[in-house]
Amino acid sequence: MFPGAEEKPEEDSAKHGGRVRTFPHERGNWATHVYVPYEAREEFLDLLDELLPHAQTYVPQLVRMETFHLSLSQSVVLRHHWILPFIQALKDRMASRQRSFARCRHQLHIY
Repeated sequence: MFPGAEEKPEEDSAKHGGRVRTFPHERGNWATHVYVPYEAREEFLDLLDELLPHAQTYVPQLVRMETFHLSLSQSVVLRHHWILPFIQALKDRMASRQRSFARCRHQLHIY
C-alpha cells in the first residue's frame, strides 16, 4: 500500500495441510507441479486406515489425506506469463505420448 512497504506472504503451514515451502515466495512467481489425480478405491482406503495408526507411532503428525495424486514433477517456479505456454506445451507433449508408464518406470524419482 505504501511505497517501500511490501507485504510479506504468511508462512503458516497449518493453513496448508502441513505443507512447507521448499523455496521462498517471490512476487510474480508461481510454484507449480504436474500431477495426475488418483481416484482411491475402497481397498486402498482400507489399507491406508490400517497402516496410518502404525505410521503415526513414528510420525505423530501424519494425517489421512482427502484426495490423492501421482506427481509427475517436482515443484518448479513459473513466472505468470509462462503459465499458459507451459500448459499448452505440456498438453502437446502428453498428446503425442503413448499411454504407458511401464517403459519409463526406471526413471521415477521419489521426492
